[in-house]
Amino acid sequence: MLAQRQYAGGLRFKPKGSEAWRTLEAPFFSVWACNTRWLTTSAQLAPRALFDDGCVDLLVIRRVGRCEALSTFVDLTSGKHAEAPFLEYVKATEIELDPQPRTAEQPGMLAIDGELVPYASTHISVLPGKLHVLGAVKGGGGDACE
Repeated sequence: MLAQRQYAGGLRFKPKGSEAWRTLEAPFFSVWACNTRWLTTSAQLAPRALFDDGCVDLLVIRRVGRCEALSTFVDLTSGKHAEAPFLEYVKATEIELDPQPRTAEQPGMLAIDGELVPYASTHISVLPGKLHVLGAVKGGGGDACE
């Protein structure tokens, strides 16, 4: 946040309940796509995210001052940053990100679930009901499938 680096590229998405694509214009200060509320145990990055709503929560910052960004994001536990006037928060069913290289020698990297990958066009589609999660009942002591 202190560097105030801006990123060029294209960002399109389908808002929840719509089949029409919407485009956001660059430059971008930051773009996050989340399918859960909590990024870490102390960072509620996408406070409106629901695991089973069929959406990815898209948070986009295009322009913000250094002091305003720092004062807003110092407390990610409460989720109040999602109400900041410089942050656009959208529930989407599909996202297309087309980042443009910063330079030919150092085109840039994307962070996807903590892994750095070279800039590349990225398409994300939510596929409701395609993942089944199994787990034990905390303190159940017996058959977790009861």
